[in-house]
Amino acid sequence: MPHRPSRLRRTGAHPVVFRLLPLLVSLQAANAWGQNTATSQTATPVFQLGEVDVQTMAVSAPPPGGTSSSVVTQQQMLDRGALNVGEALDALPGVTPVTLGQRGETQVNIRGFDSRQTTLNIDGIPIYVPYDGNVDLSRLLVPGISEIVVTKGLGSLMYGPNNMGGSINIITQAPTKKLEGSMTGGLTANQHKLYGNDFSVQLGSRIDSRWYVQGGVATANRDGFPLSGSFTPVTAQPGGDRPNASSHDINANLKVGFTPNATDDYALGIYTVNSDKDSPPYTGNTMVTGQPVRYWQWPQWNKQSYYYIGNTAVGNGYLKTRLYHDTFDNELISYDGATYSTTKKPYAFDSKYRDFSNGATVELG
Repeated sequence: MPHRPSRLRRTGAHPVVFRLLPLLVSLQAANAWGQNTATSQTATPVFQLGEVDVQTMAVSAPPPGGTSSSVVTQQQMLDRGALNVGEALDALPGVTPVTLGQRGETQVNIRGFDSRQTTLNIDGIPIYVPYDGNVDLSRLLVPGISEIVVTKGLGSLMYGPNNMGGSINIITQAPTKKLEGSMTGGLTANQHKLYGNDFSVQLGSRIDSRWYVQGGVATANRDGFPLSGSFTPVTAQPGGDRPNASSHDINANLKVGFTPNATDDYALGIYTVNSDKDSPPYTGNTMVTGQPVRYWQWPQWNKQSYYYIGNTAVGNGYLKTRLYHDTFDNELISYDGATYSTTKKPYAFDSKYRDFSNGATVELG
């Protein structure tokens, strides 16, 4: 099971493994460059086109087991020291983080429903892994996210299919000033070694009254973690650091928007994830559990999402359209042994997976 690097970890032989507090540097334009509003000063701007807004008339008593929503703001993510979406959601009621199987992927169960019965969206655009429906939330880094909305229970079909258990909508930032931005950074280390680092840069500009642009890059690198001094070494795991437990993530986002008037809004967006990760070998009693020792590495875990969102006023109503193309590129290599160099034994393999999904929605309200 991979280590969650943002958590404090105390061991017998090593003092606390700590993560330095993020370094925040805000870049704000002079007042002459843009008008500051109360909203932009007190809250992170939310990309409104990315929201899914479901409303109904109030009733005297809601039905039993009715839908409820929770919101994780950007400030809450910073306060908790969350590095990825999985860590950002672990404090919500009814939401249970889980790390599953040999793949060691971070997911969440919403009121007992797993990721196959819940939808994951970025700005309302579905994010899929067509193979089995499980998206590793630890690959999605939080810089550039303004808020995460979690809907628990049977939700609106506006979120898309497979949301019997609920939905997660990741909403990105949108600029409000002539020039604005932020930088964050962190380290994971003990007194002997540096085990990881993370860094991000986010920049946005409201170019004029009609055009805006928002983009950024976030990275996270992990090089294993130390084991407790009281751990009894086994064949697959000598003492010291956990072997084959590294990961490297690069997230990038870019959004260009056009607002011709007070009611209409159009945006083109790109959200990419480029990762590689390892899976530490099993250290239990294979004779008792029947769990074999596998030597797995993922040299590629990549996702790209390209999307268009538009909102047009139509009389007293509106027409909202979404178009998207989402790709998933994955490679898993099962090696012969702890050298991670050959794939000649019967259980060894090199598996490449390429898939994509296209979609469109039209909403008239």
